[in-house]
Amino acid sequence: MKVLAVRVGRVGDMVMTTPALDALFDAHPGARVTLVTSPVGRVVLKGFDPRIEDVWVYPGRGLASLFARRALRRSIEDAAFDSIFLFETNPRYRALVQRAGARVHALAAEPQSPPRHYALRCLELVSPGALPRPVRLPVSDEARARAAAVFAAAGIGPRERLVGVHPGFSAQARWVGKQRAKQNKSWPVASWGELAKRLAAMGARGDAPLRVVAEVLPEERALGEAVSAASEGHLTLLTPALDFERYKASIERMALFVSPDTGPMHVAAAVGTPVVALFAGKDPNDCGPFGDPLRRRVLRAEDEAADRIPGLAAISVARVVEACAELLAGHPGSGSAKR
Repeated sequence: MKVLAVRVGRVGDMVMTTPALDALFDAHPGARVTLVTSPVGRVVLKGFDPRIEDVWVYPGRGLASLFARRALRRSIEDAAFDSIFLFETNPRYRALVQRAGARVHALAAEPQSPPRHYALRCLELVSPGALPRPVRLPVSDEARARAAAVFAAAGIGPRERLVGVHPGFSAQARWVGKQRAKQNKSWPVASWGELAKRLAAMGARGDAPLRVVAEVLPEERALGEAVSAASEGHLTLLTPALDFERYKASIERMALFVSPDTGPMHVAAAVGTPVVALFAGKDPNDCGPFGDPLRRRVLRAEDEAADRIPGLAAISVARVVEACAELLAGHPGSGSAKR
């Protein structure tokens, strides 16, 4: 049996499809699966499962991409798939497969309020009535060794208890001029700095110290440096070479991860690291961290009394510290204990 799955998205979008992909493998154990995705999707799902036989990249925009999309459409038609699963609601993806001659299972637009989680909707498309299963991303021992080397270079020992924070958000440069959207994705630099100081103080009062770390992309370095300065030395800034496999291992190593609604939040959930997620302007029932509710805390700006403060800034540092303390109390060991 030949199966095509289509999801063209960013990091978090791809992570949220993993329960459905696992269900697809279970329902069709002998299937030969091809995935159509974005360049980012190809990186995120690299090594996800050997039963993904091939990955085809959906072209971007521009005249050259028009010809590439036509070629992709012909490849789909020539492949003679038996079933196609569209984890997409945009009509252009249905048009991509409409002449494939296969049975198409397409995700419908979500009319409900509050919405069902995207991961659940994808799972139900593959296996109606199935019990929820967690998101997951595999982590290799080689990647763990590279992560350990990055931490060692920063003076972080193998047994130190780490809390990761992610002060940026994906495609931040594309949000220039979109003030409201930025407010809903960005927690203030001063708040990140204060959080690092309070977490360090919490660790000093407990049985084991806490080291707060932030890994940033090259384009986020100025933001990371500002947060580090605001922390008065209580945050360790990491700027290693890009390596998504190693990045997964770095997050897996952490005892806790704090992030706004962005891709690394989903990566943390997928590698089993407890998450404190900060939301504003979006419903976490649709796209929040997915998995064990005992390993996550979702804080919404809309739940704060300070309703005059826009976006994530409405979420107080005290509330984030409280959520961190709850999760750290439940998972007191280092990230290595999760393996």
